[in-house]
Amino acid sequence: MFAKLLNQPIINITVNELTTVEQLLEAPSKNELETGLNMLKNGKAPGVDEIVSECLKNGGPCLLDQLLKLINIIWEQEEIPDLWR
Repeated sequence: MFAKLLNQPIINITVNELTTVEQLLEAPSKNELETGLNMLKNGKAPGVDEIVSECLKNGGPCLLDQLLKLINIIWEQEEIPDLWR
């Protein structure tokens, strides 16, 4: 039984590449970043990076632009920096 089951002729199967949802996502926008920052809670202890949420929320347009630039670089490279792990 096993000899018959395992010794089947090889069939070439063509697999069509499917587009996944990940390929269709656009890079984060400035509005999405602002929304995410506004969702951060005030008065919480900072993380390992020692950055409190109030600094990010009140950093102004210059900080927002730099954060967006950093996030978009990470988005394009599809890799989180090793120091963040």
